[in-house]
Amino acid sequence: MKNFCLISALFILLLSSEKTMAQKTSKPEYQTAIGVKVFPFALSLKTKVGRNGGNSMVEFLGYFRDGFRLTGLYEFGGKINTDGNLKWYLGFGGHAGFSDKSHGGDVKLGADGIIGLDYKFKNLPLNLSLDWQPALGIGEDNSFTNWGGVGVRFTL
Repeated sequence: MKNFCLISALFILLLSSEKTMAQKTSKPEYQTAIGVKVFPFALSLKTKVGRNGGNSMVEFLGYFRDGFRLTGLYEFGGKINTDGNLKWYLGFGGHAGFSDKSHGGDVKLGADGIIGLDYKFKNLPLNLSLDWQPALGIGEDNSFTNWGGVGVRFTL
């Protein structure tokens, strides 16, 4: 009987700790995510800003196509489903960079916008996003880019 009680207590402890661990990893929210964005290729860092779990985030994108470009975006949004793992977002920001010598070697400056969807898997530390990111070049680079992007990030 003593062994049965000990085994039962260990089993209950194991189940409760597994449930607690599942609750910790199944959160639809994330503070920071790091990964890549394609169309075109960029390194991506997205992190929550503000207090008390607000809906504001900043995203930094480093592009390495025909030179270098760093984009910073302020994003806000809201939940689409009741679980909170599918969200919409909208934002604005700017970019700065330079083209390589074969593309003129110019300094690039501009304004960016973004609108998209963000999905956080419940039981995986993985985030996917799909967005449209128009950008307007300012100064010598009077251009309009009409990029869309698919992001894959590891959440922290």
